[in-house]
Amino acid sequence: MGPSRFQARGWGQERFGQHGRLLPYVQHADYPLTKAALIQAMRLRIGKTVRALKRFLLADGVKLEASSRCQLKCVVCPTAKGENRKGTIGWGDLTLETFERFVRNNRRIRHIELSNWGEIFLNPALNEILSVAHRRGIKLTANNGVNFNSVRDDTLEALAKYRFRSLTIAIDGATPESYREYRRGGDFNRVIANIEKLNQFKRRHRSRYPVLTWQFVIFGHNEHELDRARAMARSLGMNFSPTFNAEGWGPQFSPVKDRDLVRARSGIGAASFTEFREKYRRELVMPCQDMWLSPQINWDGKMLGCCVNVWGDYGNVFESSLDECLAGEKYRYAQKMLLGHAAARSDIPCVKCHFYQRHALTRTLASSWPLRIARRVLLAKAV
Repeated sequence: MGPSRFQARGWGQERFGQHGRLLPYVQHADYPLTKAALIQAMRLRIGKTVRALKRFLLADGVKLEASSRCQLKCVVCPTAKGENRKGTIGWGDLTLETFERFVRNNRRIRHIELSNWGEIFLNPALNEILSVAHRRGIKLTANNGVNFNSVRDDTLEALAKYRFRSLTIAIDGATPESYREYRRGGDFNRVIANIEKLNQFKRRHRSRYPVLTWQFVIFGHNEHELDRARAMARSLGMNFSPTFNAEGWGPQFSPVKDRDLVRARSGIGAASFTEFREKYRRELVMPCQDMWLSPQINWDGKMLGCCVNVWGDYGNVFESSLDECLAGEKYRYAQKMLLGHAAARSDIPCVKCHFYQRHALTRTLASSWPLRIARRVLLAKAV
């Protein structure tokens, strides 16, 4: 098969990524690169930008972790290694009473992300939390990720019945053997069975929700299964979202072996976060945006600001209020510091983060004229 019209005009993968910055939004990397693929990628990028702008203007979203507990022993995860349990994050669940009080006291909040460091399905009150949110018209998501190993059937039905908006399920492999290399204690077949059950409940309740995404962290031991996993995701009615091995948590586990294969088959155009930064002069995912768009709150009310933060907090929204924490001097100073308009301060948790240490936000916001405008808007809100 010959090149598509877009390839003939020079719009191959390299140019597609560099000029439109849309490569990460393409669902797969199969050639030929068509007009339909470009349009789809543009719609996804524009849609994401519009949603972020709406969230910024309305200030109607937060991230509120349902549970910091997890039953798996994923190799490099701070939760699995017990580090989070002893620190700021702790070990526990959001209670129904606390959730009801929070949404009652913050009526402008219409979107809540429930996942962060733990597994939301370990929260015994989750079904009731879903019911309360549905009754109040609050959209719930778990896009940070779930492992989906331990989910009761009544909870699977509640996800469909109460129109839980979206779930990102971490499945790092297309076979039980590759999956358990990293997701230790997990069961690949059980996860797939739970997805199939959830799809049955979606059909029963005639709901397109939750929208499901298969997150595939690319390791050296599973890189050869990218195409197979993508096909399985499609057969299960899921989006497919490959991503890279985490950085900033010490030595990498199972680093990529065939970098050319990963560049070609991931749809991202790179083989690691570092390579992506060097190639496109920006981060794959906008860093630090939680501090403005959707502040992260711990299960016990600590205002973390960002989903990466495990080092300290900016007050407690259950003890004072959400608005007081966001308007606090420490929080506003952190925002200015992240934008490069204030010096590093030892009491700000961000100083310990690898994103801040390499000036990830300021570099990304300087990478294009729309982002330079966004930087001015973010700074204005931080003052």
